[in-house]
Amino acid sequence: MKLGRATLIVEAKTVSADTDQEVRAALAQLFEYRWLIQRRKSSSISDVVLRALFEKRPSEDEIEFLEDQSILVSWAASRQQRICHGPQTASKPIVKRLGD
Repeated sequence: MKLGRATLIVEAKTVSADTDQEVRAALAQLFEYRWLIQRRKSSSISDVVLRALFEKRPSEDEIEFLEDQSILVSWAASRQQRICHGPQTASKPIVKRLGD
């Protein structure tokens, strides 16, 4: 998805039990997608925004880990029918631009 000059890449993950496997998969896939886009378009890292969207809330450590890797972290709060965000993700202007 294009956001002005930036490209947003979203990896959505369903969760069967624990989120640890999905967190690892999302990290690897997002880094691969960013690498492929940068390689094709000669984009810099700052031109690509990575976001992991989970069906279930990851653990605090998993959220912190992904956000420390500059990955936006969100998950579905099905009972409240809304999307929730990690603390660093919620403070990003790009999240407000996406209408979450």
